[in-house]
Amino acid sequence: MTGGELLPWRVLLRFARWCFWLFRKLGFSDFAVVMTISIPAIGLLISGLLTYFELITKTFGIDAKGIFNLVPYFCAFLLTVFAITLLYVLRLRNIGVVSADAEISRGLDYKAALSRVKNGFDFAGIGGAKLTQQKDEFTKSISRSNANGAIVRLLLCDPRPSIMTRLEKISGVNSGDYLHNVKQSFATLQQLQKRFGASIVIRVYKPNTERDLITLRLMFINGNFCLLSQNTLGIQSREGRSIPQLHIDSGRLSGADPTLYAALKQLFDQLWDSAATNELTNKDFDEIAAISPNE
Repeated sequence: MTGGELLPWRVLLRFARWCFWLFRKLGFSDFAVVMTISIPAIGLLISGLLTYFELITKTFGIDAKGIFNLVPYFCAFLLTVFAITLLYVLRLRNIGVVSADAEISRGLDYKAALSRVKNGFDFAGIGGAKLTQQKDEFTKSISRSNANGAIVRLLLCDPRPSIMTRLEKISGVNSGDYLHNVKQSFATLQQLQKRFGASIVIRVYKPNTERDLITLRLMFINGNFCLLSQNTLGIQSREGRSIPQLHIDSGRLSGADPTLYAALKQLFDQLWDSAATNELTNKDFDEIAAISPNE
């Protein structure tokens, strides 16, 4: 095929990718898209092809009998592809996986995730800067949780043992950049804790080396939905914005066995309990604010 012949297919592919991006932003999962959109889409495609062949036949007087004879086979092929896709999606859905983002920034990003919070959320990460940078949406999420009697729990890396300096060297970023972002994040958290009190709780874990960092970024929303990604650092991952992300639901289609959500939630609770003595107070926040890049 020439470039001109391929153009319609490229446009169609881009349109499909845009549709999935839009569905994700609107909160639809891949599972919901496959279940509720693919079947009508296949029907419309088959109907459109039949209409197109009929139009060509009448307009140019072409005998399209041979083409029409191939239509049942084409329909069978489409339905087979759909069935295989559906079975694969159902297998993932049965363990709780409902969607996957190729990149966080192009899927359910931090702002969109916060907008879904109504009954609190739990978060495990390094500095929480991606969340606190969305200060308005972050504040609203805590306010909604507070109104519903729920709390927000954040488990972050304690920046005081000079871990940020080592992370900057490993990641190849400018000295002081990570620490600056983390200090800003903790300053925002301190402000919000003063405003909302016990509705937001921050604990820290104290890594001795970068190998002691929690390797997963976990965010549990409303007690029934989890966003899972890898904690990555450095320019190549755009500070973690360009890495893949899984959407995991707490429910299961069949049976009573727990989904992946339950295992991840148990992991978070274990990490949270292990940091029970490291719950931040105003004194801790002030110490973090006073850290120098040279420490």
